[in-house]
Amino acid sequence: MIARKTLLIGLGLSLLATSPVVAGEKRGRSNGPSNEISATVPANYIQLPRMRLTVAEDSTQQYRELELQAWITAKTPEETALLSSNKKKIAAAVKEDFLAYRWEAFSQPDTGMEIAKQVVSHAVQRAVGVTPSEVIMRELILH
Repeated sequence: MIARKTLLIGLGLSLLATSPVVAGEKRGRSNGPSNEISATVPANYIQLPRMRLTVAEDSTQQYRELELQAWITAKTPEETALLSSNKKKIAAAVKEDFLAYRWEAFSQPDTGMEIAKQVVSHAVQRAVGVTPSEVIMRELILH
């Protein structure tokens, strides 16, 4: 009986001594390198809201989905403030302009991204009256 108790106590203490909490390690964290990049975005970058659009397809006359996330840049702080305050208006104009295009325009790997950038640039110009200095397509996913 005494041998069992000492065996159980010894086993319990050895398990406790080898646990990561007692050894000073944090749970859920590995000691290896991280994949996360910490960076700051310049002040003149404006992130438009993520949009899900339906675009018609020529071959089947059906609608397919397109996910879009874009950033636009401005030249001056005044333009940055104007674009930042009109994000919803710009997003509505972008949705409206994308409806004028067919699915096949964006499905081409060499020209699809450039056409999407031009559409966003023209929508910003039409909605706010300011031409963005650059349009950066963060995501363009065709479903």
